[in-house]
Amino acid sequence: MGRVTEMLAYLNSSTEDWQDGTIKREDFSSFTIDEKSKLYRRWYRYGKENTFEEYLQNMKPSKGIAVDGGCSGNPGKAYYKGVDLETGEVLFNVDIGIATNNIAEFLAICHALHYQIKNNISVPVFSDSQTAISWVNKSNANTTFVGEEINSRLRKAEQFLRTVGNKDIKKWDTKKFGENPADFGLKR
Repeated sequence: MGRVTEMLAYLNSSTEDWQDGTIKREDFSSFTIDEKSKLYRRWYRYGKENTFEEYLQNMKPSKGIAVDGGCSGNPGKAYYKGVDLETGEVLFNVDIGIATNNIAEFLAICHALHYQIKNNISVPVFSDSQTAISWVNKSNANTTFVGEEINSRLRKAEQFLRTVGNKDIKKWDTKKFGENPADFGLKR
């Protein structure tokens, strides 16, 4: 069952490819008949209300780093953390002082990218913040927040992002997957 799990993790990190048709059933050609059969049986048993492709597309990611930022008040006391999706291990949990939720979300993604480089790993980073993902992709924290320490962190993060090549960042879809494993549980 190990290869099936690997394949599912790969497929979950490539949702856009399924949606635009880039990945086809032929992409399973490296898998044995038995592996294909196990995956298909799993779909048939648990996901038949959708097509096979939709079933694969909607599966909860099982490999990567999930990140989240939290804030008590906005702005307020802010923090972020990252969780390994495969093991559930908290990889980092950082108190950043007074900031906004978007800043915490942004710094969480940056920290996850830095963590990957430092540990020589390459997995997707999942965030439920479209704003933070946009800031990371543009290497620009588009905020008007004023705070010397936070603004210094933001500038360092932006400089770091300009040196990072591939930023494999994906949107955590809470409606499909449930709450982000790194969530602080502060939503009201």
